Amino acid sequence: MRLLCIILISLTSAKATSWEKSIQPPLKSDWRGRDLDNRIGGGLTASEGQFPSNVYIEVDSGDVFCGGVILNEKWVMTAANCIYKNFYQRVDVYMGCQNYPCNFDAHHTVHTAIGWGLGFFPHENYTYEASTPEYDIGLIDMGNSPISFNQYIQPAKLASSDAGLSSVTTVGWGTNTGPAYISPDLLYDNNPVSPDCTGDFLCVKPGSGNGACFYDFGTAMFAQGTDELHGLATDYVTCGDAGRNGGNDIYTRITSHLAWIESKTGIKP
Repeated sequence: MRLLCIILISLTSAKATSWEKSIQPPLKSDWRGRDLDNRIGGGLTASEGQFPSNVYIEVDSGDVFCGGVILNEKWVMTAANCIYKNFYQRVDVYMGCQNYPCNFDAHHTVHTAIGWGLGFFPHENYTYEASTPEYDIGLIDMGNSPISFNQYIQPAKLASSDAGLSSVTTVGWGTNTGPAYISPDLLYDNNPVSPDCTGDFLCVKPGSGNGACFYDFGTAMFAQGTDELHGLATDYVTCGDAGRNGGNDIYTRITSHLAWIESKTGIKP
């Protein structure tokens, strides 16, 4: 279901922590094999224009559905797990939308990127089969279809530091009615940052029955009350099951990848 949570993982220690030992691989049986019987509820319906940097993406005409976030007029960020297959040919990025499917008018738009390694780029070190979601970050180049900004379409700001980060807002389109339907409305949730994670990950622990789920991958985590981007939802989520990952949803920590982002896009915090 949609609202995202983040789980930080301490990958700097040679010995796994208790939560790291309990981390489980993605649920099985959606378009990537995840269990479609799991679902969650909770969260609030976003108003139009409340999260103007939020987008949803469809890969190869809907074979994959994920979220994403606008960085500038040329670049959109999403999760590597959404675009990692080298036979993917097309990514459509839907902007300014509060509903799914998007109700197109003057302030909604769709932009298209063509070609794996040409128009969209998963992190070079990302491995789908990894036991934890390292490097689950990717970029989509809108250079051939530059983004025009308006009240409903705006870039997010990259966080330069996570110091003092305590409360976050997560957004998404993930299923909330089951077994595997995309939410018709953009949803969001506010939660404290979980202390369970360190290193390259952030976590939130939203509680039983609430949290990130299918179709939320690649969606944003903001410092609450701001457009400052701190995290990106991985596909290691709880779907409201407090027994998975210690009840944490795992997000990629943006500040761990600032050098990589700058090297690809020239964008700095």
